[in-house]
Amino acid sequence: MILLRMNLLLHNELNPDFSKDGNIESMLSDEQIELINDVLDEYGDKTPYHLECLTHEEKPWKEARGSCTLSQRCTNIISEDTIKEYYTTLIA
Repeated sequence: MILLRMNLLLHNELNPDFSKDGNIESMLSDEQIELINDVLDEYGDKTPYHLECLTHEEKPWKEARGSCTLSQRCTNIISEDTIKEYYTTLIA
């Protein structure tokens, strides 16, 4: 099941070297497979707009945008430290 789901995510547009017949499960631990399936179960049926709205409510995105308004284009990079700090608190 994970092979089919990962193929949809890692299709040729994203990774041209990825074979649709490749066995991605052999490249991942059981824990990684479980995590991927949990994420897909939770968010796999959401629209891109829904996912965008979710992420735009989170601290890393808001912090990187600083004083930019929602209508302004922003090319600021989200800090890896902010990402780590924010998501670590969610799993604690």
